[in-house]
Amino acid sequence: MGYGYGIWLVYDGDQFVTPHIGHVTVACFMQEENARRLYADIRRVCPSQISVQVTGAPESFPAAYYARDTNKMHSWGYNCTSDKWPLLRDICVHYDADFSPQAHTSIEYGMDPALFSPVAMEGADARTMECDICLVDIRSDFPVDWRILL
Repeated sequence: MGYGYGIWLVYDGDQFVTPHIGHVTVACFMQEENARRLYADIRRVCPSQISVQVTGAPESFPAAYYARDTNKMHSWGYNCTSDKWPLLRDICVHYDADFSPQAHTSIEYGMDPALFSPVAMEGADARTMECDICLVDIRSDFPVDWRILL
């Protein structure tokens, strides 16, 4: 089941240690062809990298977080902001996709959130990350299987 195809902002793996590719979801639950068109439209108007600010407080993200989400997968991570988020939303609304209601990065996924160990980031309340815009295949139920296509 997973999350279909989508668009991520992928950050350097040194930012957070995760078993899956570290990312901020822009859009998901897309068909591949539609996701490829969205990726091309975003790349036409955005630089190849987008700055994202990450808050330091851990957040819980429930199963069925997205409108089309029937997964039973929960996650925890951190909310994010970016001055490009409104532009990304304005592009995504023209596509059959679930745009992320809040920019965020998930650090850990699982079926039972009681097993999570969320932690506040050390040091400053926030950090800035440079992220690559990527087309992704997120159809697997196992986050370690998710992959970057472009």
